[in-house]
Amino acid sequence: PPGPTPQEQFPAEELARYLEQACGARLAIKRGAPDRDAPAIVVAQVDRLGLVGHTAGSRERALGIEGVVNRTAGNHVIVAGGGPRGVVYAAYDLLERLGFRWYWPGETGQVTPSLDDVVIADLAVARDPSFVRRHSMGAASDGWADVPWNADVIDWLVKARQNFWLKNPPGDEYEGFLERRGGTYTKIGSGHNWQHIIPAAQHFEAHPEWFPLIGGERRPEGQLCLSNPEVLQRLTDYSLAGAARMAADPNVMFIDMTQNDGHGWCECPACRAIDDRDPSTHADIVLWAINQIAETVAEQYADAVLFTFAYAGSAGLPSWITPAPNVMIEQTNYCFNYGASFLNPNAGRGALYKEQIDIWAPVTTLHGIYEYFGFYNWLEALPVTLYRLPEEVPYYRRLGVHGFYSETEQRWSTNHLLYYAFARIWWDQGWRYFLRVTPAERDGTQLDLDKHITSLALTA
Repeated sequence: PPGPTPQEQFPAEELARYLEQACGARLAIKRGAPDRDAPAIVVAQVDRLGLVGHTAGSRERALGIEGVVNRTAGNHVIVAGGGPRGVVYAAYDLLERLGFRWYWPGETGQVTPSLDDVVIADLAVARDPSFVRRHSMGAASDGWADVPWNADVIDWLVKARQNFWLKNPPGDEYEGFLERRGGTYTKIGSGHNWQHIIPAAQHFEAHPEWFPLIGGERRPEGQLCLSNPEVLQRLTDYSLAGAARMAADPNVMFIDMTQNDGHGWCECPACRAIDDRDPSTHADIVLWAINQIAETVAEQYADAVLFTFAYAGSAGLPSWITPAPNVMIEQTNYCFNYGASFLNPNAGRGALYKEQIDIWAPVTTLHGIYEYFGFYNWLEALPVTLYRLPEEVPYYRRLGVHGFYSETEQRWSTNHLLYYAFARIWWDQGWRYFLRVTPAERDGTQLDLDKHITSLALTA
């Protein structure tokens, strides 16, 4: 369109750049409505298609900000999105239909088709992603010591349709890097956030009563004394401030109100009276505290969302309390099933994890999943986790799961195809992949790794 947004200009440039790599032809980038009979790729946000001479259909107008449109209209190919990220995603979607792949960051992870002619058959695609939040490897683990590499990582995350807590690379040369790619969803706070809201290093000496009573003495490590009114007030004040920011910025999805890592639950009589109502889990005292905070926040900010973990000692659903409607539960697969699919009835602790999923899902308005692909199970044989994905993720979809996060630690040397696979199946839970293997390769007499990689494909 005339006066293009950065998220319209950038995908147009990406289409021109990659198509030139594939066939040698450099397409000109023009602004305004093209001649109806002239072949053209039209790039625009859905609500701006009128500026380039096209009308959005009802399905296209109903798309969310990440929804993609790829369709033919006479001699035009329309590449559009429901919002800024959707336009960027739509461009990569079209390129993938032509044979491009980005299996891991940088040029070595890219597969470029060699095309004598770029042929785009009839298309009629208008779809939203299967899951709203899709996140892993969003921040450099080394403090950006290698900026170009980590910029490649962020670029790859966008190509893989991951959308949460991405960071703009530092330095003047990367100004606008993330904005052009559609920006990112974000949150208030970080994981295991209580320790950051009420840090023991600052407060334990003056207020030991804010911290857990364990074995008859107050300790700086562990959880908080949630029955203490001053603790609840500080958590509430933090949440109210976060809710104000959330109301001002549509990219903020929730306020992190997650328990500290590990155990160390308070044993004071007031906490025990709440926590012991269901001895099988500590989630009861967590929900008791967070529901009160959530109720106060909702009085002023109806759309604010608090986020907490069902994790380790709080993994089980209590028998007497459920999450408030504005509390998002992130259910963690911690130490449950790093091997067989949880849908396998013989999966041991995996089957226990499924029981927990099935119990939490009906009582949780916003349900997230926290996985550990490529983290604790990084020595596991790659196909084991790969085979789990097409079984488990559609099940999550049927349960109405909101989104995913996975701890990965950027172990590209062993897990690059795994990262590619789970990112794609989070974007489209119906995605499938396969490897073509010849009889000679099965017999071990021939192995062509490049052939294996380039034959990894998207199928309906």
